[in-house]
Amino acid sequence: MKYLLCTLALFISIVTVYSRKQCECEIRTDTTIPVKVKDFGVIDQCGVGLFSTCSCTNKAMTECGTNCEKKVQEWVKSGCHGGILGIKPGTIMSYHHGDCQKGYGSQRYTCP
Repeated sequence: MKYLLCTLALFISIVTVYSRKQCECEIRTDTTIPVKVKDFGVIDQCGVGLFSTCSCTNKAMTECGTNCEKKVQEWVKSGCHGGILGIKPGTIMSYHHGDCQKGYGSQRYTCP
């Protein structure tokens, strides 16, 4: 019985970890070699919970880039405060990455 419970617990933990997906967002400079200006970390995720599953077709994953772009817009509107090491970024762009997709946003923003 103890062996069965341990096996079941291991199986559930593996399924839970492998079905979890995340979307992360950051801001980078629009330069030849982009420099990270701000890291928002995980902005959305799915598959969190004991029996919850997630695929790359989940809304949280398909809208990763759009939601990251919104985060960047909000940050720019608030005055671009809190960048890494006080970097004054100039022209910036969003960069999203996660378990399903990654890429730069199409919009460019200028910080004062």
